[in-house]
Amino acid sequence: MVTGDAVGEVGVRVSDDDDRTVISEGSIAA
Repeated sequence: MVTGDAVGEVGVRVSDDDDRTVISEGSIAA
């Protein structure tokens, strides 16, 4: 269960990074 929580936290962090990238490239993509 501890591992699952750790993975969940990592997933959230990765998502945050991806969101920032999308926002940064959003203007270019748009």
